[in-house]
Amino acid sequence: MTPEGIVVAAVEQYFSQPKFQKFSTKQEYQIKMGSDKRRADVVLINSKGNLAAIVECKRQGVEGSGIDQLKSYLSATDTPLGIFANSKEPDSLTFRLRVIRWREIA
Repeated sequence: MTPEGIVVAAVEQYFSQPKFQKFSTKQEYQIKMGSDKRRADVVLINSKGNLAAIVECKRQGVEGSGIDQLKSYLSATDTPLGIFANSKEPDSLTFRLRVIRWREIA
């Protein structure tokens, strides 16, 4: 298993707990970004079949471009929550909310 794969497996295990039973997880979930297609490491899907969260994983202790990747996945979808993981410890998960910019129209 690769170092990143260890983190992905830990994320999968974390979200398989009974408290997350309303969600299913998928690895290597395809996300369309313009004319390009990328793969998110792990996604959580709600009971209606919609993305509830996207998880971007990097190997233990590495951040690199992971947060930027996560932001781009959130921008390309309507997913409300992003999670960055670079540790197999659940307490180290970093959560990012999707920010929607809006303005009032007079």
